[in-house]
Amino acid sequence: MGRLHSSRKLLCCFGVTAAKEEQGQAKEPALHCRGSPYSGKEVLTEVAWGTPVDFYPAKLCTKKTASSCLTLVRVDVGPTIACGYTQPGQYIQVKINESDKAGYYAIASPPAESRDGIIELLLKVQPGSTAEAVCNLEEGAHVLVSPVQGSGFPVDKIPDASNILLVATGSGISPIKAVIESGVLNQAKLHLFYGTKDKDSSSYPELIPEWESVGVQVSQLIPVWESAGVQVTQVFSGDTKHYVQSVLQKEIDGGGLIPKEGPGSLAVLMCGHKSMCDEIKGILTAAGVDPNNILTNM
Repeated sequence: MGRLHSSRKLLCCFGVTAAKEEQGQAKEPALHCRGSPYSGKEVLTEVAWGTPVDFYPAKLCTKKTASSCLTLVRVDVGPTIACGYTQPGQYIQVKINESDKAGYYAIASPPAESRDGIIELLLKVQPGSTAEAVCNLEEGAHVLVSPVQGSGFPVDKIPDASNILLVATGSGISPIKAVIESGVLNQAKLHLFYGTKDKDSSSYPELIPEWESVGVQVSQLIPVWESAGVQVTQVFSGDTKHYVQSVLQKEIDGGGLIPKEGPGSLAVLMCGHKSMCDEIKGILTAAGVDPNNILTNM
């Protein structure tokens, strides 16, 4: 796990659903790096969404169950590809054979921990999906990966935000985990809303005590329990039919979330279904939050 500083507190509210990438982003310049450690040819290490890309050999190092519907894998893409990963929120394409359809996966490990070429991905396993095919491979099997893509969370646009909401659903926790562990938001007070169907669908529960030990405050709604001194509040859509956006609206209606300094000091980072992100953006802008301070990684 990336280093976290004890001067910053994180308030986590776990809630509802699963992540989906949004298309149609502006193109960015491609970055070139030295030859691939596997093939010897020059590698494009970062490209924009929608740009045709080459794929390069990589190796599935480890895999383990992260939740009832998600599998955590570590892939050795080599330091050449990894040098394109510079900002939390970036993603990569993975497939097994040249003719296969690639899956797009946000990187869950922070950039500093990926410099040796090992990246962490959280794959949602659905029947017939690329993620299922990758998770059915034996450890040590070879896969194909694209260069790193996307610009990640543009946190340079919110340098003065003293309060930041982090919102994720399902596998959308991946880039949120990366941004937390990267330390790029250490100047702010963070409040995380994390949505899953139920407790068994939630990933990274083992990080709660670790985050708490370095000053991370984690709270939950329903049910409430204590873990290593961490108060956890959780809303599961499968049990309550509540979603992250409805819980967030209730918090605002009750006088919460908007800091006493006013909505101008609040910024938001989101990763999840486009419909959820659009709804949350509407809720927050109605509460006075600057829409330019509401960011996604896609």
